[in-house]
Amino acid sequence: SVVQGRAYAAEGRLSYGLAVEWLRSPAAAECVPELPEAWRAEIARLAPDLDATTAALTEPADTVPASWQRRRLLEALARGGLATPAPRLVVADDRQWADADSLDALHLLTHLDEEASMLLVATVRTEELPGNAPLERLLLALRSEGCLRDIELGPLRPEETATLARQVVGADVTGEALERLQHLSEGVPLFVVEALRAEAGSVRSPAAEAGSEVLPPRVRA
Repeated sequence: SVVQGRAYAAEGRLSYGLAVEWLRSPAAAECVPELPEAWRAEIARLAPDLDATTAALTEPADTVPASWQRRRLLEALARGGLATPAPRLVVADDRQWADADSLDALHLLTHLDEEASMLLVATVRTEELPGNAPLERLLLALRSEGCLRDIELGPLRPEETATLARQVVGADVTGEALERLQHLSEGVPLFVVEALRAEAGSVRSPAAEAGSEVLPPRVRA
């Protein structure tokens, strides 16, 4: 079962944004209605569209501490992810932009059920780590628990760029074309793909044939 979500810089770290995206993944959305009503009611506070059968909600009683209300909500989100059939793959993309609540839900997801068959794959731009206290706190906790493996991704080497280019255009890119592509993209996979797509979708000008390097609009953005 694949549950995936992505954080966005433009959302300004909207509370629970990444966690709600996980639950809206098809694999999780199918299982949310099967959760006990208490957990469905908590999830419905953030994503009422996931369970149309849940009765109208009432606000938690004033006698319930706010910290306990938050803990129940975090657990409901985690249980929603764990409701999917095993084995599970949870993907959290661009985690440097995730809100603190979603990161806490992610941490709870990793140890709510120690026997759960689950692999979590998360991506983060390391240059945006300094000063991101919630994310640094999560990474420190996962490392101390011995369940985190860091994989540093550097730029593609020319032979790797050639392999990716072959997958995109269905033909070998070699020689000067490969050198130009490597120089233009600096080995960044997204830039490789977008440069190839831009070239395939346009008629090359004499300047381009002579080696003029004009970045595709999406790469410039």
